[in-house]
Amino acid sequence: MHQTLIPSVSPNSRSIIGLCLGLTLSIASFQAQAEPPEWSGNPDEALVIKTLPGMMRYDTADLTVSPGAKVKLTLENPDDLQHNLVVLKPDPADKDGQKFAQESWMMGEKVIATGWVPRDHPRILVASGLLDPNAAESLYFVAPDQPGDYPFVCTVPGHALLMRGVLQVRSKARLLTDLTYTLYEGNWDKLPDFSKLTPEETGKLPKGLIDLDIAKKRKGGFGLVFEGN
Repeated sequence: MHQTLIPSVSPNSRSIIGLCLGLTLSIASFQAQAEPPEWSGNPDEALVIKTLPGMMRYDTADLTVSPGAKVKLTLENPDDLQHNLVVLKPDPADKDGQKFAQESWMMGEKVIATGWVPRDHPRILVASGLLDPNAAESLYFVAPDQPGDYPFVCTVPGHALLMRGVLQVRSKARLLTDLTYTLYEGNWDKLPDFSKLTPEETGKLPKGLIDLDIAKKRKGGFGLVFEGN
């Protein structure tokens, strides 16, 4: 039988969680899928998060979405254990979601039947079902209008110690279009008139982001001019 490390809890709690761990691999998967919204084929933002086989971790601890965005979040589980993903509303007393996960474990049979998630809990923003190995599920939700850090966690007993992260709701910087760079070499005591200098290199930045790696291999002084809309 597979055994999973769990965080320190009271003796009585440990015995209950130990029993739950023995059931984790044998219970049927709970599927939380609802009817996809009308916009499911054209979300504002599409994210993918995966479990890491044999490591009891997600492949990222940070996700970012814009306030009010229509989000498609896909959980892929290539691990050989069952996992889930629960995104929570912030709680100053439980910033990383571990307390929520532990309280969920203690509900026993009530949450075993629903994939280790108390589905009616007011903190839940969105939650997956209990995914079997090599399964995947897409979740659809509208991001909160309020910027902030929204913890996400796997609520399968013992997993939250490592399987957790933060969904950051932030306004994203607008990308520049037609962004180009011009590189000049030299040493200056004050800002020169670059229009009178001969450039060493020019190019485009199709991703719309300023990139200083362009000059990483330069050994002497240099100047970079970026232009875009």
